[in-house]
Amino acid sequence: MNYKERSFACEKAIAFLHRYMVDNSRDKPVIFHGVRVGTDLFCHGYAQDIDKNIQREDMIKRCITTGEAATIVKAGDILDNMMYYTMTEDYQQLSRHCLLTAKLLLQKLPDTYTDVIFTRLKKKTQEIQSCCFEKYKIEEK
Repeated sequence: MNYKERSFACEKAIAFLHRYMVDNSRDKPVIFHGVRVGTDLFCHGYAQDIDKNIQREDMIKRCITTGEAATIVKAGDILDNMMYYTMTEDYQQLSRHCLLTAKLLLQKLPDTYTDVIFTRLKKKTQEIQSCCFEKYKIEEK
């Protein structure tokens, strides 16, 4: 991603924060904080993927901390995304988003969370890995 593309990506992120994160219940100014952190990372040349990885880990931790029901919903969301990106043959999204999120969830999943959806997610993750990486030569991250 070149400088111009990264600049527009930052602008989109700020618009997202403004739309969904502004309210008076926060203990700090979310947009200003996001702009400062994003600008610092941008100026120091950090990749966009760093922020996505942090967001992914935070989201999974919050689901697990909230409880098994929230984690079941997240697993269902991942399975639906896997189905969509498989049907649309978007193998980059499968590898960069779905598989990374699924692997992280399965890795962090407490032993006490035993719903069948987690077995389905594990099976689908393995299926997509073997299919996509062999058939489309996508690098595993």
